[in-house]
Amino acid sequence: MLTAKRLYLSCASLLFFIFLALLASLKMGAVHVDWKEILSFQSDIVSKLRLPRILLSLLVGAGLSLSGSVFQALLRNPLADPFVLGISSGSAVGATLAIVLGMTGLQPIFAFGGALTTIFIVLSMFFISFPMMNIFIFSFLHNMPCHQPSFSLYYLTSIVYPFLFYVLYSLISIHKIF
Repeated sequence: MLTAKRLYLSCASLLFFIFLALLASLKMGAVHVDWKEILSFQSDIVSKLRLPRILLSLLVGAGLSLSGSVFQALLRNPLADPFVLGISSGSAVGATLAIVLGMTGLQPIFAFGGALTTIFIVLSMFFISFPMMNIFIFSFLHNMPCHQPSFSLYYLTSIVYPFLFYVLYSLISIHKIF
């Protein structure tokens, strides 16, 4: 059972390890920086490059963990995530639609809109009191038709590269290195 003492001990140890990771991240890099420069923040590399990136990555990680926890608590299911429920597929359809319409600058907005539409559908099914198993079946069936139009649209329009770059997270550029 989680007591107050265990909770404080867990939080303190996690903060300690985050602090160690922060110090290690400040030290590592392409340019060698001494501990004296790190602790005094006199180096531009530390104060203008490494520290803002580290703090931003901490904020992004905290935001992702918070949103995942809220998502699981809202659906009352510890297995709920964007891939299982089809939200990532809805996002891919929105991004695909933006590229096909020639609005590549609005691609993140279309992807966000596709994800919101899918979240709305899933949550409306949940609040209409569908059993949780029906939501997962819907999500599975939603993933297939959402991915199929995405791939079909790109093979028909010959704009394959931006789509693959967006969906596969630049695995194409990694292939070019080798």
